[in-house]
Amino acid sequence: MYSFLRVAQRGKSRRCKKSAAAAAAEAACPEPDDASKTNANAADSGTTASAPHQPHHQHRSAVVDGVAGSLRRQESSCDSGCQRVSINVAGEIFETQLRTLRRFPGTLLGNDQKRLQYWDASRGQYFFDRHRPSFAAILNYYQSGGRLRRPNEVPEEVFYEELRFFQLDEAVIRSFLVSEGYSQLTVRHWSQPSWRTSLFSALHYPKTTKFGRLLVAPSVAIIILSVALHCLHSQPDPCTAADGTGEDGNRSSAASTRYLPLVFGPKQMSISSNSLWFTRLEFACVSWFALEFCIKVAVCPLPRTHLVRSAAVWLDAISFTPYFISVAMETLGRFCADSGLMRALHFSHVLRIFKLYRYVTGMQILGRTLRMSIRELTMFLFFVGVSVVLFASAIHQAEGAVHRQFQSIPHAFWWAVISLCTVGYGDAVPRTLVGKLIGSACVVAGVMTVALPVPVIVTNFNSVYRRTVLSKRVQNRPELLHKKLLHPVKCCAIRSSADIVE
Repeated sequence: MYSFLRVAQRGKSRRCKKSAAAAAAEAACPEPDDASKTNANAADSGTTASAPHQPHHQHRSAVVDGVAGSLRRQESSCDSGCQRVSINVAGEIFETQLRTLRRFPGTLLGNDQKRLQYWDASRGQYFFDRHRPSFAAILNYYQSGGRLRRPNEVPEEVFYEELRFFQLDEAVIRSFLVSEGYSQLTVRHWSQPSWRTSLFSALHYPKTTKFGRLLVAPSVAIIILSVALHCLHSQPDPCTAADGTGEDGNRSSAASTRYLPLVFGPKQMSISSNSLWFTRLEFACVSWFALEFCIKVAVCPLPRTHLVRSAAVWLDAISFTPYFISVAMETLGRFCADSGLMRALHFSHVLRIFKLYRYVTGMQILGRTLRMSIRELTMFLFFVGVSVVLFASAIHQAEGAVHRQFQSIPHAFWWAVISLCTVGYGDAVPRTLVGKLIGSACVVAGVMTVALPVPVIVTNFNSVYRRTVLSKRVQNRPELLHKKLLHPVKCCAIRSSADIVE
């Protein structure tokens, strides 16, 4: 019964279509009136015949055929979105619907005019001599409505080039690059460039200019030389190493006379010629640091508050100011060379090694990793502190009566720290059975405490390393570049492409 009703409905719809076509034909060719009939009879008799007249039934059938063809064209145009499109990519055939490609009309496949140049009329398909595995993911982008994912077997560089070729939107490519580990970079330029801005950029951000890149090698060499000289100055003087006394019979050290010959001349020549050369070389290195700092401050086009807030500027100042403070204090004789203040000033010379942070990518990666892992490091220090207090108290109660190194809890802190770090120097060891059990528990707890933050720190290191390596290729990624002008009157910073990861 249901089939019979469907057949009846189909027949009714067909009769309706035919009646509609007939109505359109009648509207296009109406029935002739009396005047028309009279003219037609006259034309048949041959009395008046200005032009040959087509039979009425033939004209009416032609109009009906034209209307039916128009209806068929309308139906085909309505179904054009369901047409299949064959795409040949390096010999592999892909098929999809035309309306699927037209979802993104700004792309190569979605635009009819752009796609037409790759039409192969002999085979009735589009041909692209491109990477086949990449195209499967690109076609899935059209079919899924905008979800893009790189196949695991496709290299990142190859997939990026395919996205550029098929003219996907820059926002889509940017999203893909960010998902692959890239970061959008802000490249800042001076709105009013001058010799001052160029010199300041070369000194403060050496990787942003050609002149700054030329200064990288000598700057790194001078930093390494100054640190090496600082280490060599701790060696005893060969002239006084035998008896430990100077020419005046008093015990002297390299730290107490290292600067004086350079400042006061021959009358202070109480050290050997080798030490004098070391002193002069160190003075030359410190002079380079001071000159670099003074030029940077003098030509800085930004407000001085920008320099005050910069940690790199403070590090530059620390690289040479302790040297001159030590010279002044030793010259005036206000402090002994072995005093705590002088030793602190001498120790600050080794901080020059952190000036390499500006030039060495590895130190930048390490610094960023530590900043990202600050929560894990804080948690680690908290666990270590709690464990040190706990095991130091336990070992004091177990060994305090028989071992003088555990006579108090603060004395036992050293043993607890080296045991938690699984170092165990052996200078303090438990002797009783209870003490040995406490020591074993301390070592096991130390292994667990150290192992907890390590995976997170390693993950952060890999993330920072990958991001830093990828940022070096940012010049080939126009989707990730965001240019911003700098006005010297405003307090803002410029950074190189290797440092700007925002």
